[in-house]
Amino acid sequence: MASALDIIKRSLRRLGVESQGETPQANESSEALTVLNSMLDQWSNEKLLLYSIVNNLFTVTAGVTSYTMGPVGSGAVWESSQVTRPLLNQRYAAFIRANQSGINTDYAMDYYPNDRFQNIFQKTISTNYPYAWTCDWAYPIATVRIYPNPTISTQFGFSEYIQLVKFNSLTDTLVMPPGYESMIAYNLCLELAPEYGVEPSAVIITKAQETKFVIKRANAQPVLMSVDRTLLTHGIYSIYGDR
Repeated sequence: MASALDIIKRSLRRLGVESQGETPQANESSEALTVLNSMLDQWSNEKLLLYSIVNNLFTVTAGVTSYTMGPVGSGAVWESSQVTRPLLNQRYAAFIRANQSGINTDYAMDYYPNDRFQNIFQKTISTNYPYAWTCDWAYPIATVRIYPNPTISTQFGFSEYIQLVKFNSLTDTLVMPPGYESMIAYNLCLELAPEYGVEPSAVIITKAQETKFVIKRANAQPVLMSVDRTLLTHGIYSIYGDR
């Protein structure tokens, strides 16, 4: 795999800023690395550019409905080295895991946007296994709330997309699936072009778009149709009686 410097040199050659075999000066390489990491940071907000999902498992304490969640060392109740800032416009799979006679059983939970969660009239209702959750998505420590109030201690499972890893130094090696190296190099051309006052060629622009499209197509997952459980009632719904 290529290093960050290899990718930077390739992008600068394609822009015509550097010649074959040349190495950019230290200050140029450092600035280009900042631009590269800034691009990767921005891409972490694009779901179809994220290739990995991680499952986190946290402890739910009986009688407790609110938990803070953040990275290790943040002081949050739920800490994990894998906790990042999830995409706000995505629904994440969550479940309550119960251990029944030594067998783990997972109960799916519905995600409620904050306004819907606030509209729950009676929040003191209790049950063994909560079935709804919400999150304020604060950064770096978010607050997760579950409903109804758990009467037994269980575990909360949460799935999220892993953000793209940035380079700590120019010698760091790219560790990503096939196709990412080419996508990063071509799109870095577009990010670096204004820094050098040059116009990227039509070929570079097209390749940047094409390589990004290929990755998004590879990462796309089919969406299964779902219906809110409250709509799954028997009989005929009356608009007059609202039942």
